Amino acid sequence: MELKPGDARVLSNYANALKETGDVPGAVAVLRQAVAQAPRSELVRFNLMFTMLFDESTTASGLLAEARQCAALMKPPGAGDRSLPLRADNGRIRVGLLSNDLHAHACAYFIVPFVANIDHSRVELFVFSLNGHHDNITAKIRHHADHFIDVAGRSAEQVIDTVREAGLDVLFDLGGYTRNTPLYYMVHRLAVNQVTWIGYPGSTGMPQIDYRITDPVLDPEGYEANYSEQLLRAPVISVAYHPLVGRPLDAYAPAYRPRATPALTNGYITFGCCINLGKISSRTLRLWAAVLARCAGSRLLLECAGLDNDAVRMPLLERMAVAGIDGDRVICVPRSAANQYVLYHDIDVVLDTAPLTGGANACDALWMGVPIVTLTGNACHERVATAFVRAVGLHGLACETEAQYVDTAVALVSDIGELNALRQSIRPMFEASPLFDAAGHCRWLEAQMARWVGTYRRPGQIELPPGEGVFFGGRWHSLPEIIEAVVAALECGDHSALENVLENISAKWSRHWLVAYALSELLYRQATGPALSNC
Repeated sequence: MELKPGDARVLSNYANALKETGDVPGAVAVLRQAVAQAPRSELVRFNLMFTMLFDESTTASGLLAEARQCAALMKPPGAGDRSLPLRADNGRIRVGLLSNDLHAHACAYFIVPFVANIDHSRVELFVFSLNGHHDNITAKIRHHADHFIDVAGRSAEQVIDTVREAGLDVLFDLGGYTRNTPLYYMVHRLAVNQVTWIGYPGSTGMPQIDYRITDPVLDPEGYEANYSEQLLRAPVISVAYHPLVGRPLDAYAPAYRPRATPALTNGYITFGCCINLGKISSRTLRLWAAVLARCAGSRLLLECAGLDNDAVRMPLLERMAVAGIDGDRVICVPRSAANQYVLYHDIDVVLDTAPLTGGANACDALWMGVPIVTLTGNACHERVATAFVRAVGLHGLACETEAQYVDTAVALVSDIGELNALRQSIRPMFEASPLFDAAGHCRWLEAQMARWVGTYRRPGQIELPPGEGVFFGGRWHSLPEIIEAVVAALECGDHSALENVLENISAKWSRHWLVAYALSELLYRQATGPALSNC
Protein backbone atom coordinates (compact mmCIF):
# COMPACT_ATOMS: atom_id res chain seq x y z
CA MET A 1 0.00 0.00 0.00
CA GLU A 2 2.93 2.35 0.63
CA LEU A 3 4.33 1.60 -2.83
CA LYS A 4 0.98 1.81 -4.66
CA PRO A 5 -1.50 3.66 -2.44
CA GLY A 6 -4.01 4.15 -5.24
CA ASP A 7 -3.89 0.63 -6.68
CA ALA A 8 -7.39 -0.87 -6.40
CA ARG A 9 -6.03 -4.44 -6.54
CA VAL A 10 -3.72 -3.79 -3.62
CA LEU A 11 -6.57 -2.24 -1.66
CA SER A 12 -8.77 -5.24 -2.47
CA ASN A 13 -6.13 -7.70 -1.26
CA TYR A 14 -5.62 -5.67 1.92
CA ALA A 15 -9.37 -5.75 2.52
CA ASN A 16 -9.29 -9.54 2.25
CA ALA A 17 -6.57 -9.67 4.90
CA LEU A 18 -8.62 -7.42 7.18
CA LYS A 19 -11.72 -9.61 6.74
CA GLU A 20 -9.81 -12.82 7.41
CA THR A 21 -8.47 -11.41 10.68
CA GLY A 22 -11.88 -10.19 11.80
CA ASP A 23 -11.90 -6.48 10.89
CA VAL A 24 -14.90 -6.60 8.56
CA PRO A 25 -15.91 -2.91 8.91
CA GLY A 26 -12.34 -1.97 8.02
CA ALA A 27 -12.43 -4.32 5.04
CA VAL A 28 -15.66 -2.77 3.71
CA ALA A 29 -14.25 0.74 4.12
CA VAL A 30 -11.08 -0.17 2.20
CA LEU A 31 -13.10 -1.83 -0.55
CA ARG A 32 -15.18 1.31 -0.96
CA GLN A 33 -11.90 3.17 -1.42
CA ALA A 34 -10.94 0.62 -4.06
CA VAL A 35 -14.26 1.09 -5.85
CA ALA A 36 -13.66 4.84 -5.89
CA GLN A 37 -10.21 4.24 -7.43
CA ALA A 38 -11.47 1.73 -10.00
CA PRO A 39 -15.25 2.14 -10.39
CA ARG A 40 -15.38 -0.24 -13.38
CA SER A 41 -13.37 -3.06 -11.80
CA GLU A 42 -15.63 -6.11 -11.64
CA LEU A 43 -13.21 -7.95 -9.34
CA VAL A 44 -13.31 -5.18 -6.73
CA ARG A 45 -17.11 -4.87 -6.96
CA PHE A 46 -17.57 -8.63 -6.50
CA ASN A 47 -15.24 -8.56 -3.52
CA LEU A 48 -17.27 -5.76 -1.96
CA MET A 49 -20.55 -7.61 -2.55
CA PHE A 50 -19.23 -10.72 -0.84
CA THR A 51 -17.57 -8.89 2.07
CA MET A 52 -20.74 -6.92 2.79
CA LEU A 53 -22.38 -10.17 3.90
CA PHE A 54 -20.05 -10.23 6.92
CA ASP A 55 -20.76 -6.62 7.94
CA GLU A 56 -23.26 -5.88 10.71
CA SER A 57 -24.42 -2.67 9.01
CA THR A 58 -25.41 -4.38 5.74
CA THR A 59 -29.10 -4.47 4.84
CA ALA A 60 -30.96 -6.39 2.16
CA SER A 61 -31.79 -3.13 0.37
CA GLY A 62 -28.12 -2.14 0.50
CA LEU A 63 -27.12 -5.46 -1.06
CA LEU A 64 -29.69 -4.97 -3.82
CA ALA A 65 -28.41 -1.47 -4.59
CA GLU A 66 -24.83 -2.75 -4.91
CA ALA A 67 -26.01 -5.73 -6.96
CA ARG A 68 -27.71 -3.47 -9.49
CA GLN A 69 -24.46 -1.56 -9.93
CA CYS A 70 -22.54 -4.81 -10.41
CA ALA A 71 -25.07 -6.02 -12.96
CA ALA A 72 -24.85 -2.77 -14.91
CA LEU A 73 -21.06 -2.98 -14.86
CA MET A 74 -20.95 -6.53 -16.24
CA LYS A 75 -23.04 -5.80 -19.29
CA PRO A 76 -21.38 -3.61 -21.94
CA PRO A 77 -23.26 -0.33 -22.55
CA GLY A 78 -25.79 -0.61 -25.34
CA ALA A 79 -25.72 -4.41 -25.46
CA GLY A 80 -29.12 -6.03 -25.57
CA ASP A 81 -30.23 -9.57 -24.84
CA ARG A 82 -29.80 -11.88 -27.77
CA SER A 83 -33.20 -13.38 -28.55
CA LEU A 84 -33.17 -17.11 -28.00
CA PRO A 85 -35.17 -19.33 -30.33
CA LEU A 86 -38.00 -21.14 -28.56
CA ARG A 87 -37.86 -24.85 -29.21
CA ALA A 88 -41.06 -26.36 -30.54
CA ASP A 89 -40.32 -30.06 -29.90
CA ASN A 90 -41.82 -32.14 -27.11
CA GLY A 91 -38.49 -33.33 -25.75
CA ARG A 92 -37.31 -33.32 -22.16
CA ILE A 93 -36.74 -30.08 -20.29
CA ARG A 94 -33.16 -29.04 -20.99
CA VAL A 95 -31.67 -27.83 -17.70
CA GLY A 96 -28.19 -26.41 -17.15
CA LEU A 97 -26.08 -25.77 -14.05
CA LEU A 98 -23.30 -23.19 -14.32
CA SER A 99 -20.86 -23.19 -11.41
CA ASN A 100 -17.32 -22.60 -10.25
CA ASP A 101 -17.81 -24.91 -7.25
CA LEU A 102 -18.27 -28.42 -8.63
CA HIS A 103 -15.72 -29.94 -6.27
CA ALA A 104 -15.19 -30.32 -2.52
CA HIS A 105 -16.79 -26.95 -1.81
CA ALA A 106 -19.60 -25.95 0.56
CA CYS A 107 -22.03 -25.63 -2.36
CA ALA A 108 -21.47 -29.26 -3.34
CA TYR A 109 -23.34 -30.43 -0.21
CA PHE A 110 -26.48 -29.14 -1.91
CA ILE A 111 -25.55 -29.70 -5.59
CA VAL A 112 -24.82 -33.44 -5.29
CA PRO A 113 -28.28 -34.45 -3.95
CA PHE A 114 -29.91 -32.39 -6.71
CA VAL A 115 -28.01 -34.00 -9.60
CA ALA A 116 -28.40 -37.47 -8.06
CA ASN A 117 -32.18 -37.20 -7.69
CA ILE A 118 -33.29 -35.25 -10.75
CA ASP A 119 -35.76 -37.21 -12.90
CA HIS A 120 -33.91 -37.98 -16.13
CA SER A 121 -37.10 -39.15 -17.80
CA ARG A 122 -38.28 -35.52 -17.66
CA VAL A 123 -35.01 -33.56 -17.53
CA GLU A 124 -31.88 -33.59 -19.68
CA LEU A 125 -29.17 -32.26 -17.39
CA PHE A 126 -26.21 -30.20 -18.63
CA VAL A 127 -23.50 -29.30 -16.11
CA PHE A 128 -20.97 -26.58 -17.02
CA SER A 129 -17.86 -26.30 -14.85
CA LEU A 130 -16.02 -22.97 -14.67
CA ASN A 131 -13.28 -24.44 -12.49
CA GLY A 132 -10.52 -26.69 -13.80
CA HIS A 133 -10.01 -28.30 -10.38
CA HIS A 134 -11.54 -31.78 -10.37
CA ASP A 135 -11.79 -34.23 -7.46
CA ASN A 136 -13.95 -37.16 -6.35
CA ILE A 137 -16.92 -34.82 -5.85
CA THR A 138 -16.53 -33.55 -9.41
CA ALA A 139 -16.53 -37.16 -10.60
CA LYS A 140 -19.74 -37.87 -8.67
CA ILE A 141 -21.47 -34.85 -10.24
CA ARG A 142 -20.19 -35.86 -13.68
CA HIS A 143 -21.60 -39.39 -13.23
CA HIS A 144 -25.10 -38.08 -12.51
CA ALA A 145 -25.29 -35.58 -15.39
CA ASP A 146 -26.38 -36.29 -18.95
CA HIS A 147 -23.67 -33.92 -20.16
CA PHE A 148 -20.68 -32.55 -18.22
CA ILE A 149 -18.90 -29.73 -20.07
CA ASP A 150 -15.67 -28.28 -18.73
CA VAL A 151 -15.46 -24.64 -19.83
CA ALA A 152 -12.64 -23.66 -17.45
CA GLY A 153 -10.02 -21.45 -19.09
CA ARG A 154 -12.16 -20.58 -22.11
CA SER A 155 -12.80 -17.00 -23.12
CA ALA A 156 -16.05 -15.34 -22.13
CA GLU A 157 -17.26 -15.53 -25.72
CA GLN A 158 -16.50 -19.26 -25.87
CA VAL A 159 -18.33 -19.95 -22.61
CA ILE A 160 -21.34 -17.95 -23.78
CA ASP A 161 -21.46 -19.74 -27.13
CA THR A 162 -21.00 -23.19 -25.56
CA VAL A 163 -23.85 -22.75 -23.12
CA ARG A 164 -26.15 -21.22 -25.72
CA GLU A 165 -25.50 -24.12 -28.11
CA ALA A 166 -27.10 -26.45 -25.57
CA GLY A 167 -30.49 -24.84 -26.27
CA LEU A 168 -31.42 -24.72 -22.59
CA ASP A 169 -34.90 -24.16 -21.26
CA VAL A 170 -33.55 -23.37 -17.78
CA LEU A 171 -30.10 -22.33 -16.54
CA PHE A 172 -29.17 -22.13 -12.85
CA ASP A 173 -26.58 -19.73 -11.47
CA LEU A 174 -24.85 -21.56 -8.60
CA GLY A 175 -22.48 -18.83 -7.48
CA GLY A 176 -23.94 -15.36 -7.39
CA TYR A 177 -21.38 -12.70 -6.50
CA THR A 178 -18.56 -15.05 -5.61
CA ARG A 179 -15.29 -15.82 -7.34
CA ASN A 180 -15.55 -16.53 -11.09
CA THR A 181 -19.25 -15.82 -10.98
CA PRO A 182 -21.64 -17.46 -13.48
CA LEU A 183 -23.45 -14.12 -13.63
CA TYR A 184 -20.62 -12.73 -15.76
CA TYR A 185 -21.92 -14.95 -18.56
CA MET A 186 -25.61 -15.13 -17.71
CA VAL A 187 -25.97 -11.37 -18.03
CA HIS A 188 -25.92 -12.11 -21.78
CA ARG A 189 -29.05 -14.33 -21.50
CA LEU A 190 -27.97 -17.92 -22.13
CA ALA A 191 -31.31 -19.71 -21.56
CA VAL A 192 -35.01 -19.00 -21.92
CA ASN A 193 -35.40 -19.07 -18.12
CA GLN A 194 -32.51 -18.07 -15.86
CA VAL A 195 -32.51 -18.81 -12.13
CA THR A 196 -30.20 -17.96 -9.22
CA TRP A 197 -29.96 -20.56 -6.49
CA ILE A 198 -27.18 -22.00 -4.34
CA GLY A 199 -24.05 -19.96 -3.67
CA TYR A 200 -24.98 -16.40 -2.71
CA PRO A 201 -27.69 -15.27 -0.23
CA GLY A 202 -28.77 -12.11 -2.01
CA SER A 203 -30.15 -10.63 -5.20
CA THR A 204 -28.20 -10.57 -8.44
CA GLY A 205 -29.73 -7.20 -9.36
CA MET A 206 -29.88 -8.50 -12.94
CA PRO A 207 -33.02 -8.23 -15.07
CA GLN A 208 -31.67 -11.22 -17.02
CA ILE A 209 -32.17 -13.48 -13.97
CA ASP A 210 -35.85 -14.36 -13.86
CA TYR A 211 -36.24 -16.33 -10.63
CA ARG A 212 -34.60 -16.85 -7.26
CA ILE A 213 -35.13 -20.17 -5.44
CA THR A 214 -35.85 -19.49 -1.77
CA ASP A 215 -38.27 -20.52 0.98
CA PRO A 216 -40.70 -18.96 3.48
CA VAL A 217 -38.04 -18.67 6.20
CA LEU A 218 -35.18 -17.25 4.15
CA ASP A 219 -37.49 -14.76 2.45
CA PRO A 220 -40.90 -14.40 4.13
CA GLU A 221 -43.81 -12.68 2.45
CA GLY A 222 -42.97 -9.01 2.07
CA TYR A 223 -39.30 -9.56 1.19
CA GLU A 224 -39.96 -9.19 -2.55
CA ALA A 225 -38.67 -5.60 -2.52
CA ASN A 226 -35.19 -6.92 -1.63
CA TYR A 227 -34.80 -8.66 -4.99
CA SER A 228 -34.82 -7.95 -8.69
CA GLU A 229 -35.83 -11.57 -9.35
CA GLN A 230 -39.23 -13.18 -8.87
CA LEU A 231 -39.08 -15.19 -5.65
CA LEU A 232 -39.92 -18.86 -6.05
CA ARG A 233 -40.50 -20.26 -2.56
CA ALA A 234 -40.10 -23.97 -1.91
CA PRO A 235 -42.75 -25.37 0.44
CA VAL A 236 -40.35 -25.74 3.42
CA ILE A 237 -36.66 -25.40 2.53
CA SER A 238 -34.87 -24.19 -0.60
CA VAL A 239 -32.20 -26.93 -0.72
CA ALA A 240 -31.56 -30.55 0.19
CA TYR A 241 -28.35 -31.57 1.95
CA HIS A 242 -26.11 -34.61 1.67
CA PRO A 243 -23.05 -35.11 3.90
CA LEU A 244 -19.79 -35.18 1.98
CA VAL A 245 -16.99 -36.60 4.04
CA GLY A 246 -13.59 -36.93 2.35
CA ARG A 247 -14.54 -40.41 1.18
CA PRO A 248 -18.34 -40.42 0.86
CA LEU A 249 -18.88 -44.02 1.95
CA ASP A 250 -17.21 -43.17 5.25
CA ALA A 251 -20.40 -41.31 6.15
CA TYR A 252 -21.67 -44.73 7.27
CA ALA A 253 -18.60 -45.46 9.43
CA PRO A 254 -18.69 -45.46 13.26
CA ALA A 255 -16.47 -42.36 13.38
CA TYR A 256 -19.33 -40.30 11.93
CA ARG A 257 -22.14 -41.54 14.14
CA PRO A 258 -23.50 -39.12 16.76
CA ARG A 259 -22.00 -39.71 20.20
CA ALA A 260 -22.86 -38.81 23.75
CA THR A 261 -22.50 -35.14 24.56
CA PRO A 262 -18.88 -34.60 25.68
CA ALA A 263 -19.83 -32.82 28.92
CA LEU A 264 -20.75 -36.22 30.35
CA THR A 265 -17.07 -37.19 30.43
CA ASN A 266 -15.40 -33.76 30.43
CA GLY A 267 -17.25 -32.43 33.44
CA TYR A 268 -17.65 -29.03 31.76
CA ILE A 269 -19.57 -27.57 28.81
CA THR A 270 -17.87 -27.00 25.47
CA PHE A 271 -19.55 -24.51 23.18
CA GLY A 272 -18.11 -24.36 19.70
CA CYS A 273 -18.17 -23.07 16.16
CA CYS A 274 -16.39 -24.26 12.99
CA ILE A 275 -16.44 -21.28 10.67
CA ASN A 276 -14.73 -18.68 8.51
CA LEU A 277 -12.97 -16.33 10.90
CA GLY A 278 -14.46 -13.32 9.11
CA LYS A 279 -17.89 -14.32 10.48
CA ILE A 280 -16.78 -13.59 14.05
CA SER A 281 -18.24 -10.10 14.24
CA SER A 282 -18.50 -7.80 17.25
CA ARG A 283 -22.12 -8.91 17.64
CA THR A 284 -21.02 -12.54 17.62
CA LEU A 285 -18.40 -11.89 20.30
CA ARG A 286 -20.97 -10.06 22.40
CA LEU A 287 -23.32 -13.04 22.22
CA TRP A 288 -20.60 -15.57 22.98
CA ALA A 289 -19.30 -13.53 25.92
CA ALA A 290 -22.78 -13.34 27.43
CA VAL A 291 -23.26 -17.10 27.14
CA LEU A 292 -19.86 -17.92 28.66
CA ALA A 293 -20.45 -15.45 31.51
CA ARG A 294 -23.56 -17.35 32.55
CA CYS A 295 -22.00 -20.82 32.22
CA ALA A 296 -19.21 -21.09 34.79
CA GLY A 297 -16.32 -23.30 33.74
CA SER A 298 -17.53 -23.61 30.14
CA ARG A 299 -15.15 -23.38 27.20
CA LEU A 300 -15.36 -22.22 23.60
CA LEU A 301 -13.86 -24.34 20.82
CA LEU A 302 -13.17 -22.50 17.56
CA GLU A 303 -12.05 -24.11 14.32
CA CYS A 304 -10.92 -21.55 11.74
CA ALA A 305 -8.32 -21.45 9.00
CA GLY A 306 -5.09 -19.79 10.13
CA LEU A 307 -5.40 -20.30 13.88
CA ASP A 308 -1.98 -21.97 13.87
CA ASN A 309 -0.57 -18.58 12.81
CA ASP A 310 0.10 -15.98 15.52
CA ALA A 311 -0.73 -13.18 13.07
CA VAL A 312 -4.25 -14.58 12.83
CA ARG A 313 -4.80 -16.08 16.29
CA MET A 314 -3.51 -13.21 18.46
CA PRO A 315 -5.73 -10.46 16.98
CA LEU A 316 -8.72 -12.77 17.47
CA LEU A 317 -7.85 -13.43 21.11
CA GLU A 318 -7.33 -9.70 21.65
CA ARG A 319 -10.77 -8.95 20.21
CA MET A 320 -12.25 -11.66 22.41
CA ALA A 321 -10.57 -10.21 25.50
CA VAL A 322 -12.06 -6.79 24.74
CA ALA A 323 -15.48 -8.48 24.50
CA GLY A 324 -14.94 -10.10 27.91
CA ILE A 325 -13.89 -13.61 26.84
CA ASP A 326 -10.89 -14.98 28.73
CA GLY A 327 -8.41 -16.48 26.29
CA ASP A 328 -7.76 -19.37 28.70
CA ARG A 329 -11.32 -20.56 28.02
CA VAL A 330 -10.82 -20.60 24.24
CA ILE A 331 -9.67 -23.73 22.41
CA CYS A 332 -8.20 -22.72 19.02
CA VAL A 333 -8.19 -25.49 16.40
CA PRO A 334 -6.65 -24.80 12.95
CA ARG A 335 -8.84 -25.82 10.03
CA SER A 336 -8.05 -29.35 8.85
CA ALA A 337 -9.85 -31.72 6.51
CA ALA A 338 -9.19 -34.50 9.02
CA ASN A 339 -11.44 -32.69 11.53
CA GLN A 340 -14.45 -32.44 9.24
CA TYR A 341 -17.51 -33.71 11.10
CA VAL A 342 -15.56 -35.58 13.80
CA LEU A 343 -14.65 -32.34 15.61
CA TYR A 344 -18.33 -32.04 16.52
CA HIS A 345 -17.82 -34.97 18.90
CA ASP A 346 -15.96 -32.45 21.10
CA ILE A 347 -18.72 -29.80 21.08
CA ASP A 348 -21.83 -29.87 23.26
CA VAL A 349 -23.65 -26.92 21.64
CA VAL A 350 -22.76 -24.87 18.54
CA LEU A 351 -23.06 -21.10 18.94
CA ASP A 352 -23.84 -19.63 15.53
CA THR A 353 -22.42 -16.36 14.16
CA ALA A 354 -24.27 -13.14 13.32
CA PRO A 355 -25.03 -11.40 11.05
CA LEU A 356 -23.76 -14.00 8.52
CA THR A 357 -24.94 -17.33 9.87
CA GLY A 358 -23.68 -20.83 9.30
CA GLY A 359 -24.50 -22.53 6.00
CA ALA A 360 -23.24 -26.00 5.13
CA ASN A 361 -21.42 -26.11 8.47
CA ALA A 362 -24.76 -25.65 10.27
CA CYS A 363 -26.06 -28.72 8.44
CA ASP A 364 -22.84 -30.56 9.31
CA ALA A 365 -23.42 -29.89 13.02
CA LEU A 366 -27.07 -30.95 12.92
CA TRP A 367 -26.29 -34.14 10.99
CA MET A 368 -23.72 -34.98 13.66
CA GLY A 369 -26.41 -34.50 16.30
CA VAL A 370 -25.16 -31.22 17.75
CA PRO A 371 -27.76 -28.49 18.47
CA ILE A 372 -26.97 -25.06 17.03
CA VAL A 373 -28.31 -21.84 18.55
CA THR A 374 -28.79 -19.15 15.90
CA LEU A 375 -30.00 -15.55 15.79
CA THR A 376 -32.61 -14.75 13.14
CA GLY A 377 -31.94 -11.49 11.32
CA ASN A 378 -33.78 -9.33 8.79
CA ALA A 379 -32.00 -10.33 5.56
CA CYS A 380 -31.55 -13.69 3.85
CA HIS A 381 -27.88 -14.07 4.83
CA GLU A 382 -28.94 -13.59 8.45
CA ARG A 383 -31.55 -16.35 8.27
CA VAL A 384 -29.83 -19.33 6.60
CA ALA A 385 -29.20 -21.36 9.78
CA THR A 386 -32.71 -20.48 10.97
CA ALA A 387 -34.15 -22.09 7.83
CA PHE A 388 -32.15 -25.25 8.54
CA VAL A 389 -33.04 -25.69 12.21
CA ARG A 390 -36.71 -25.00 11.53
CA ALA A 391 -36.76 -27.48 8.64
CA VAL A 392 -35.41 -30.14 11.01
CA GLY A 393 -38.08 -29.29 13.59
CA LEU A 394 -35.87 -27.50 16.13
CA HIS A 395 -37.78 -24.22 16.07
CA GLY A 396 -36.73 -23.26 19.58
CA LEU A 397 -33.08 -22.97 18.51
CA ALA A 398 -33.86 -20.06 16.16
CA CYS A 399 -33.90 -16.92 18.30
CA GLU A 400 -35.47 -13.55 17.55
CA THR A 401 -33.41 -11.47 20.01
CA GLU A 402 -29.92 -11.49 21.47
CA ALA A 403 -31.35 -12.09 24.95
CA GLN A 404 -33.26 -15.11 23.68
CA TYR A 405 -30.09 -16.44 22.01
CA VAL A 406 -28.22 -16.31 25.33
CA ASP A 407 -31.11 -17.76 27.34
CA THR A 408 -31.54 -20.62 24.85
CA ALA A 409 -27.85 -21.57 24.93
CA VAL A 410 -27.80 -21.49 28.74
CA ALA A 411 -31.01 -23.53 28.99
CA LEU A 412 -29.66 -26.22 26.66
CA VAL A 413 -26.68 -26.93 28.93
CA SER A 414 -28.53 -26.62 32.24
CA ASP A 415 -29.52 -30.30 32.14
CA ILE A 416 -26.81 -32.51 30.62
CA GLY A 417 -29.09 -35.54 30.56
CA GLU A 418 -31.68 -33.73 28.48
CA LEU A 419 -28.96 -32.29 26.24
CA ASN A 420 -27.61 -35.78 25.63
CA ALA A 421 -31.10 -37.10 24.81
CA LEU A 422 -31.57 -34.24 22.33
CA ARG A 423 -28.19 -35.00 20.77
CA GLN A 424 -29.22 -38.62 20.14
CA SER A 425 -32.46 -37.53 18.47
CA ILE A 426 -31.26 -34.82 16.10
CA ARG A 427 -29.87 -37.01 13.31
CA PRO A 428 -33.07 -39.08 12.99
CA MET A 429 -35.03 -35.81 12.91
CA PHE A 430 -32.63 -34.42 10.30
CA GLU A 431 -32.82 -37.47 8.03
CA ALA A 432 -36.63 -37.52 8.25
CA SER A 433 -36.91 -33.80 7.41
CA PRO A 434 -37.37 -31.95 4.11
CA LEU A 435 -33.70 -30.90 4.39
CA PHE A 436 -32.75 -34.52 3.65
CA ASP A 437 -35.52 -35.15 1.10
CA ALA A 438 -33.69 -34.45 -2.15
CA ALA A 439 -36.19 -36.49 -4.18
CA GLY A 440 -39.13 -34.48 -2.88
CA HIS A 441 -37.30 -31.22 -3.53
CA CYS A 442 -36.50 -32.28 -7.09
CA ARG A 443 -40.12 -33.23 -7.80
CA TRP A 444 -41.24 -29.75 -6.66
CA LEU A 445 -38.60 -28.00 -8.76
CA GLU A 446 -39.33 -30.15 -11.82
CA ALA A 447 -42.98 -29.10 -11.58
CA GLN A 448 -41.97 -25.42 -11.53
CA MET A 449 -39.73 -25.86 -14.56
CA ALA A 450 -42.42 -27.76 -16.45
CA ARG A 451 -44.77 -24.84 -15.81
CA TRP A 452 -42.26 -22.34 -17.23
CA VAL A 453 -41.51 -24.43 -20.29
CA GLY A 454 -45.20 -25.18 -20.80
CA THR A 455 -45.77 -21.54 -21.80
CA TYR A 456 -44.04 -22.16 -25.16
CA ARG A 457 -43.99 -25.94 -25.73
CA ARG A 458 -45.19 -29.21 -24.24
CA PRO A 459 -42.25 -30.83 -22.48
CA GLY A 460 -42.09 -34.59 -23.03
CA GLN A 461 -40.59 -37.60 -21.33
CA ILE A 462 -38.48 -40.57 -22.29
CA GLU A 463 -39.31 -44.07 -21.14
CA LEU A 464 -37.13 -45.57 -18.46
CA PRO A 465 -37.35 -49.14 -17.15
CA PRO A 466 -40.05 -49.46 -14.49
CA GLY A 467 -39.20 -49.58 -10.81
CA GLU A 468 -36.36 -48.14 -8.79
CA GLY A 469 -33.08 -47.13 -10.38
CA VAL A 470 -30.25 -44.63 -10.56
CA PHE A 471 -28.94 -42.58 -13.48
CA PHE A 472 -25.16 -42.47 -13.64
CA GLY A 473 -22.44 -42.91 -16.21
CA GLY A 474 -24.72 -41.70 -18.99
CA ARG A 475 -27.52 -44.24 -18.60
CA TRP A 476 -30.24 -45.59 -16.33
CA HIS A 477 -29.37 -48.52 -14.06
CA SER A 478 -32.34 -50.45 -12.67
CA LEU A 479 -32.36 -51.81 -9.13
CA PRO A 480 -32.12 -55.48 -10.29
CA GLU A 481 -29.09 -54.56 -12.42
CA ILE A 482 -27.42 -52.81 -9.49
CA ILE A 483 -28.16 -55.75 -7.18
CA GLU A 484 -26.51 -58.08 -9.69
CA ALA A 485 -23.43 -55.85 -9.80
CA VAL A 486 -23.24 -55.78 -5.98
CA VAL A 487 -23.62 -59.56 -5.67
CA ALA A 488 -21.03 -60.16 -8.41
CA ALA A 489 -18.51 -57.90 -6.69
CA LEU A 490 -19.11 -59.67 -3.38
CA GLU A 491 -18.82 -63.13 -4.90
CA CYS A 492 -15.45 -62.44 -6.50
CA GLY A 493 -14.12 -60.37 -3.63
CA ASP A 494 -13.70 -57.26 -5.74
CA HIS A 495 -13.98 -54.68 -2.97
CA SER A 496 -12.89 -51.84 -5.24
CA ALA A 497 -15.70 -52.54 -7.71
CA LEU A 498 -18.20 -52.83 -4.87
CA GLU A 499 -17.16 -49.50 -3.37
CA ASN A 500 -17.42 -47.90 -6.81
CA VAL A 501 -21.00 -49.10 -7.24
CA LEU A 502 -21.97 -47.95 -3.75
CA GLU A 503 -20.37 -44.54 -4.29
CA ASN A 504 -22.47 -44.09 -7.41
CA ILE A 505 -25.78 -44.95 -5.77
CA SER A 506 -25.31 -43.59 -2.24
CA ALA A 507 -25.94 -39.93 -3.15
CA LYS A 508 -29.47 -40.90 -4.20
CA TRP A 509 -30.03 -43.89 -1.93
CA SER A 510 -28.28 -42.80 1.25
CA ARG A 511 -30.65 -44.89 3.39
CA HIS A 512 -31.43 -47.70 0.94
CA TRP A 513 -31.35 -51.29 2.25
CA LEU A 514 -28.95 -52.31 -0.53
CA VAL A 515 -26.28 -49.85 0.64
CA ALA A 516 -26.64 -51.05 4.24
CA TYR A 517 -26.51 -54.71 3.19
CA ALA A 518 -23.49 -54.32 0.91
CA LEU A 519 -21.54 -52.24 3.41
CA SER A 520 -22.26 -54.79 6.15
CA GLU A 521 -20.98 -57.60 3.95
CA LEU A 522 -17.92 -55.58 2.98
CA LEU A 523 -17.04 -54.74 6.58
CA TYR A 524 -17.57 -58.35 7.69
CA ARG A 525 -15.30 -59.70 4.97
CA GLN A 526 -12.63 -57.10 5.61
CA ALA A 527 -12.72 -57.97 9.32
CA THR A 528 -12.51 -61.72 8.76
CA GLY A 529 -9.92 -61.41 6.00
CA PRO A 530 -11.28 -63.82 3.35
CA ALA A 531 -9.03 -64.92 0.55
CA LEU A 532 -9.81 -63.06 -2.65
CA SER A 533 -10.66 -65.19 -5.65
CA ASN A 534 -10.40 -64.35 -9.32
CA CYS A 535 -13.64 -63.64 -11.15
